[in-house]
Amino acid sequence: CGKAREVRFGEWAGMIRDNFEEEFWCEEGYYRDTVGSELNTDKKLRPNQTFAMVVAPDLFEEARLTIALETVGTKLAGGLGMATLSPDDPEYEPFYNKSDRNCNYRTAHGFNYHQGPEWVWCMGFYLRAKLADLLRQADRNDGGGLDGRGVAQYFATVLAPHRAMIANTPYRGNMHGAVFMQNYP
Repeated sequence: CGKAREVRFGEWAGMIRDNFEEEFWCEEGYYRDTVGSELNTDKKLRPNQTFAMVVAPDLFEEARLTIALETVGTKLAGGLGMATLSPDDPEYEPFYNKSDRNCNYRTAHGFNYHQGPEWVWCMGFYLRAKLADLLRQADRNDGGGLDGRGVAQYFATVLAPHRAMIANTPYRGNMHGAVFMQNYP
């Protein structure tokens, strides 16, 4: 710690930019949700990194961003949404039921709301970050990326279940699109 001093927004932004990768990048291939947490939550894989990828893309090294999107897509993307916690995490509880009155503190009364159920709205941030990354790769035209038609096909495939859900089913948000039991969030 040191002596407190006044920092202007521009300087603060520079400090964040200069330290972001070092502080938040995990060698497991994604960005940390927190840094310095006393609750041992620093290395939890969650979709929140995709929000930052959309609103502050300049913070991310392009190669690592691509790796992180692959990790998030592989580990968190479900049938309709993004899991709020990686299935590899020991605290993963993918089925939300606020009316559950069991004695399991991890799920009773919907305690697991942030511990695995899929949230559809998070998929939007993931897809926006993925689109920007695919377009960056296409601009480089290094032969490894998709062309415009390939990008469109990718998104049509990913969004096909959403179209079907909107047309044919009630709201679904648990693991693999299972229906919430009661009290839709």
